[in-house]
Amino acid sequence: ASDMFVTLADRTNAFNTLYEAMLSALPVVALNTGSTSDFVEDGRTGVLRSMDALPDLPRVMLGLLSDEARARSLGDAARARMDETFPTIEERQAMEVEVVERAVREHAG
Repeated sequence: ASDMFVTLADRTNAFNTLYEAMLSALPVVALNTGSTSDFVEDGRTGVLRSMDALPDLPRVMLGLLSDEARARSLGDAARARMDETFPTIEERQAMEVEVVERAVREHAG
């Protein structure tokens, strides 16, 4: 139960907890480090800030907490982004089966 997801790693913020937050339709506030911007689009699926903008983050977070409509819009867009990007469980299982079957075929050959 959260109102937003905040991640401030200085190398990258693109990791499982970010994906889970976006799939849960939480608005994201993140530092724009590493490959984070591959997933979080500033102003559309979350809020990205540079390392030198750290002092601004409390204002950003309070702004999201006080603007439910904006927070919901960012969270919904985050969920849609993940739905477009990530395979379904069934698709993922099919890919994994294909990898194992290919490995068996190549090893047997």
